[in-house]
Amino acid sequence: YPIKFPSMDIHTIGAGGGSIAWIDEGLLRVGPESMGAYPGPACYSLGGDKPTITDANLILGYLPETLSDGTKLDKKKSFEVIKELGEKINLDPIQTAMGIVKVADSNIANAIRVISVEKGYDPRDFSLFVFGGAGPLHSGRIAEDIGVKTILIPRYSGVLSALGTLVSEPACDFVQSRIALLRDCHPEELEDIYKKMEENGKKIIENPKKIERSMDLRYKGQSYEINIPIASLNFDKIERDFNKAHKKLYSYVSKEVELVNLRSKIFGEVNRIEIKKAEKRETESYTREAYFDQIIEVPVYYYDTLSPKRDIKGPCIIEGKETTVLARPNETISVDEYLNIIMRR
Repeated sequence: YPIKFPSMDIHTIGAGGGSIAWIDEGLLRVGPESMGAYPGPACYSLGGDKPTITDANLILGYLPETLSDGTKLDKKKSFEVIKELGEKINLDPIQTAMGIVKVADSNIANAIRVISVEKGYDPRDFSLFVFGGAGPLHSGRIAEDIGVKTILIPRYSGVLSALGTLVSEPACDFVQSRIALLRDCHPEELEDIYKKMEENGKKIIENPKKIERSMDLRYKGQSYEINIPIASLNFDKIERDFNKAHKKLYSYVSKEVELVNLRSKIFGEVNRIEIKKAEKRETESYTREAYFDQIIEVPVYYYDTLSPKRDIKGPCIIEGKETTVLARPNETISVDEYLNIIMRR
């Protein structure tokens, strides 16, 4: 159904750490059903009895058996549930675990295509921005699948959404319907509507930092609109911008542009959080067995001890308090002065 208030267009799939792996007529599937946080994956030892993505990552050596907060993961239980699943399709536990990870990564890559290729964007023209506790664990294979060369992993990727709520600009949105052909409208009339909305906004947010105006436009006879930012009430430019956006989305342009809504967004002052630059130091690490086409010993670096302006070649693992980064043999990690990670392949 059409959503009548401002919102983000988010495409979601069932590919979290608790997503369940299962067999569908001989084919390995992952999600959308999940074990959730409770009882969670089998390795949590809270009663979970189905194989999940987390269990697969643990078996493959991508996750430690003891997390940074001291939580123990039961690798034996992960092995048992994945072994039982693999027997149904004649795969050993390692092959099954790798299959689970690949299916999950493929599902995510396909979802990225839905929000990029199907909307006229080529993923190869972008970098892949990754966050979440397990996002950086799966990013390399996903990027390879969609043809992206560079992966950006922010320092606080595991709690990025929470951090975002602290630093996001407070804002309020106002909308006024005005259905008419754009060329039949008078700029003075539309300016008055915008000013009234913005006066109301200033009653909520005093001394706004900025104000953004936009219009919901469509061709006459259409049911859905495209939101077009505007800098002025120059109808020629507004029509050009709308035609360009419509052609990018739907591959054609038409005549008679119709105005549906006027929108004004009023922004307040943003909360500033200072993130200090990291100092050079000795990076602490250890080794453990992990699967990269075969079981090998790989270096595992502690995220909090990374030194800025350093390059690390894969295969390797970087463990943080709230996230884990996996670099495969064809990938290189660069650490910037704020401990953000840029991974290239």
